[in-house]
Amino acid sequence: MENDFDIYVINLDKDTNRLEKINNNLDNYIRIPGIYGQQEDFIKNNDIFYLSRYVCPKSTIGCCMSHRLATKTFLETSTKEYALILEDDAEPCFENYMEKINESIQNAPSDWDIIKLDYLPKYNIFDKTTYTKIPSLLLTAYIINKKSAEKILKNKIIYYPDIQINFMGLNIYNNPEIIFEQTWDEENHSNNRIQSVYNIFGYESWNFKAIRIFEKEYTFGDLFLFILILIFILLLKINNGFFINSNKIEKIELQ
Repeated sequence: MENDFDIYVINLDKDTNRLEKINNNLDNYIRIPGIYGQQEDFIKNNDIFYLSRYVCPKSTIGCCMSHRLATKTFLETSTKEYALILEDDAEPCFENYMEKINESIQNAPSDWDIIKLDYLPKYNIFDKTTYTKIPSLLLTAYIINKKSAEKILKNKIIYYPDIQINFMGLNIYNNPEIIFEQTWDEENHSNNRIQSVYNIFGYESWNFKAIRIFEKEYTFGDLFLFILILIFILLLKINNGFFINSNKIEKIELQ
């Protein structure tokens, strides 16, 4: 049985070990050469929002460009109506995952633009039969159609694709079942993560790059610490102002 979709796998040239794992799980896919942001100059790229060219982490822009390339390739070259786009650290949760994907498309609400096959938070913990439309993170594995591909390409790149895509006016549904899962281990280290010494709670998600300032990249953990320090300084100023005003009032009363 021929599928109604083509499969696109985003893979950086340097990540040959990931491609080997993909080859063990998938047949008949189209490899999309990932864009390694650290080696690219995005300053003159008009597909990227102007401010993001300077403050968005380079690896994040590279990730966005890679997903954009997969979408563009599908729109310009495929005769199929749908596309399954995978990151190269996606692993199927079922042996009959192709059958599951076809069922996802057939049973999805008629107005769908994107069907996410992996997402966070895991909204399907208690209900594995309902398509949810609650905003979620991750673009490990998702299905798009020609209409949504056109919509995506009309938007400039601003930030992480799994965050920005929630603000494009698309009908995004989380599939009732998680069909693919992202591999989280030392062998599959994300280019969007760096170890932060300020990640005081040890949350892995806090090691994701958040912003670039003068070519120095900072994580969400770094930003959290900065905000805490800022709040502490503001509280000190407010507290000092309170005592100064109290002393003035006491002096006036004594006079």
